[in-house]
Amino acid sequence: MLSYKRKEGVIRMKKHPWLAAVCAIMMAMGLIGMMIDGLSQFSGGLEGIVGSDKQDETAYENVAYLGEQVANKSDVVFCVTSVEDKTTLGSGDFQISTDANYVVLRVKITNDSTDPYAVNNLNFELLDGIDENSSEYEANSELGILTEYENYMMLDTVNPGLSKEYVLAYETPTASLNANYALCVKSDNLFEEDAIIYLQNR
Repeated sequence: MLSYKRKEGVIRMKKHPWLAAVCAIMMAMGLIGMMIDGLSQFSGGLEGIVGSDKQDETAYENVAYLGEQVANKSDVVFCVTSVEDKTTLGSGDFQISTDANYVVLRVKITNDSTDPYAVNNLNFELLDGIDENSSEYEANSELGILTEYENYMMLDTVNPGLSKEYVLAYETPTASLNANYALCVKSDNLFEEDAIIYLQNR
């Protein structure tokens, strides 16, 4: 009986070679499913560690208001000292204008750390509100050609123990008094949240 069953099994496999192919396909599909599930779990865990590209703007903790100081973890201190609304910047032959509005900020940076701090105006972004639907504005790059704003923030360095004040201008649809504008100081540290400075008094 045992010999007959072995022979019968061999005969059946020979008569139905497609059974082997079906089994191979099912095994491959099972392996692919396991790999996809594993990758999905890995990406979910990684997102929880690293976080999304855009920080949850309703969860800011490092917050200040006009005239107040806010410091990052590197002991660099930021303060918006004044806010102005203008439609024209500069004077005479050297001026730029808009049909909308320019929000002009003076930002004081104090370096209380032991390392130089690299200043870059791209790290200072104006927000209209701080929720996920907020609009974002970049600093006007034309300000540097105006002699009235020689201390326009571009690329600079603040050495340890020193303070410098810079000017930033943002073209916006409305004046600062008519909107909930805030200056976002972006962090270079992956594990540190950005700082927020509201353009109103507390």
